[in-house]
Amino acid sequence: MSLKRTPPKSPEKGSLTPFLVQVDKTQIVRTSQTVSNTKSLNKNKSEGKLTHFGSEPNLTQPSEAMQNINTRNINKRIRRESNGDDIAASPSKDASIKCMIAAQDSKLDTIMEFMRDMKSQMNDVQESQEFMSCKYEELLNRFNSLEQQRREDKKYIHTLEKKIEYLEKNGRITNNELRNIPTNKAESKVDLLNILKKTGKFLDVSIEEQEVRNIYRVATAVPENKPIIVEFNGIFKKDELLQAVKSYNKKYPNNKVNTSHLSLTGPTKPVFITESLTFKNKKLYAIARDFAKSHNYRYCWTSRGTVYLRKNDGASAQRINEEEDLDCLKS
Repeated sequence: MSLKRTPPKSPEKGSLTPFLVQVDKTQIVRTSQTVSNTKSLNKNKSEGKLTHFGSEPNLTQPSEAMQNINTRNINKRIRRESNGDDIAASPSKDASIKCMIAAQDSKLDTIMEFMRDMKSQMNDVQESQEFMSCKYEELLNRFNSLEQQRREDKKYIHTLEKKIEYLEKNGRITNNELRNIPTNKAESKVDLLNILKKTGKFLDVSIEEQEVRNIYRVATAVPENKPIIVEFNGIFKKDELLQAVKSYNKKYPNNKVNTSHLSLTGPTKPVFITESLTFKNKKLYAIARDFAKSHNYRYCWTSRGTVYLRKNDGASAQRINEEEDLDCLKS
C-alpha cells in the first residue's frame, strides 16, 4: 500500500535555515519503522526465526527529499568550483583591470590636454572679440561723427548753391535770350546786334546800340542753333521787349514771331524770346511746363528769373522755387 506524500513546506522568509530540507511526517514514520524492523530482524535471527516485511513498490526511484539533498550538494560543489576558478583567475583579472585603468587615465589625460587647449583658444577668441568690440565702438562713433558732419556740409552746400543761384539770377536779370535764330559761319557782334534791331523794329520796340551792354551766342548741343544772349544796360528795355513779344503772339496766335518776320534766310522757324534763365531754372521751367500740361494748369511763365504757375484766370499765381513745390501742388 503506497503512502500519500506531500511536499515539504517552503521555509518562511527571514528563517535562519533556508536551505534545510523539510522531511514530511510520513517519511519520518517510514524511517522509524525501518529501524524497528531492523531490530526485530536481528532479534529473529538470533532466535532463528524468519520475518517478512512490506516495502515500497519501486525502490529504485529516489525519494523527493533525497533528490532535494542531492541537488543542494551539487549546487554547493559547483559554487566551490566556481569560487576556485575565480580565485585562480584573479591575478589575470587584476592585470586586465590595471590595463583598463591605465588606458582610461591616458584617455583622460588626452581629454584634459584638449580641454586646456580649448580653454586657451577660447581666451584668445574672447580677447579678440573684446578688441573687435572696442574697434567697432570706435568706428561707430567715427561714423556718427562723419554722418553729422555730412549733414552739416550738405546744409552748407545747399546754402552756397542758393547764394550762387541768387547771384547768377541777379546777373541775368537784364538779359534776354533769342532762340531758333540761324547761325552764320562768319558772324560778328555787329551781325547779332543787327538781328536784335530787326526784331525790335518788327515789334515796335526801339533798340539803340548804347542800350546794349553785350550780345553773344552760347554753346549748345546743336551748333547750328546756338541761342543769342542780349545783355541790356537796364531792366526796363528787357521787360519792354518781352512784353511786346507776348502781346504780338497773343494777338496773332496763328502767325507768331518767326524767322521770316526778321528777313532771315532759310526755312521759316518760330523765334522764341524769353528771359535768360540759369541752368537750374531752365530745368525747373521745363518740369513746370510738363506739370502744367498734365495737371490742367492754364498758365506757366517766368518773371525776373522765377517760375510761376496759374490754374486759370481767376486763380492766384503759384511761385515755384524747387521741384518739391510741384509735389505740394499735386496734393
